[in-house]
Amino acid sequence: MKNPSNCPKCEGAMVQGFIPDFIHHSINGVCGWHQGTPKASFWKGTKAKLAEGMPIGAFRCDKCGYLELYAGKEFAAS
Repeated sequence: MKNPSNCPKCEGAMVQGFIPDFIHHSINGVCGWHQGTPKASFWKGTKAKLAEGMPIGAFRCDKCGYLELYAGKEFAAS
């Protein structure tokens, strides 16, 4: 996948980042995309296994703040 270099809104520079997944008040990885609709968990939140998600890469415009999200294995923690 080619990373976006310019913002589609204002032509500012796009900077790569990520959205951390916080579990029990600590960072446990990168947020992931899951196919389908969310199912409620018995305990809280939703039923979603971290290992089954597609890691999400987030690109932010340094000029206007616009965000673009992409899902792909290349965005996993290294």
